[in-house]
Amino acid sequence: MTLPKIILLVGMPASGKSTIGAALATRLGYRFTDTDILIKKQENKSVPAIFAQYGEPYFREKEKQLIPQLATLPNPTVIATGGGLPCFWDNMEQLLQVGTVVFLDTELRTLYQRLLAKQAARPLVAGQSPEQLNRWLTERYNLRVPFYQKAHFRISVTDSERVEEIVTKITDTLTA
Repeated sequence: MTLPKIILLVGMPASGKSTIGAALATRLGYRFTDTDILIKKQENKSVPAIFAQYGEPYFREKEKQLIPQLATLPNPTVIATGGGLPCFWDNMEQLLQVGTVVFLDTELRTLYQRLLAKQAARPLVAGQSPEQLNRWLTERYNLRVPFYQKAHFRISVTDSERVEEIVTKITDTLTA
């Protein structure tokens, strides 16, 4: 099977979309981009600054407006999406039309540890106690998984796997 020209990675915040996406792009000789970086460039502000100044609804609208542009990016390319991008309006259906969507299904305990370690940089969880973070994460996971499960492929990600192993799982799945 031929590899898709556009590969979109979806999943929870801290699921590894950016790290794995960059490694996947390198392995395949593809370009790599991240929707958060594209919005950051358009707005000339960091994601936390956008959230602080304009709020989450504004950011979600910017994500929605970005989707048609993803299909026009030079390809082949790997795109890491923001964790919430597929979960609003008909965004996931649009992503499925743009390219091949891969859901990185990362274990909850792994997500929790990663978010706890970099909490200040994540506007939706900054300042939460460990208990609040755990509750937020569980609630978000349960709300978002139905959207993520619409992806063309699901890749299970565990804490014990190295990035290279996950990239191999993705390439094996895409070429099967």
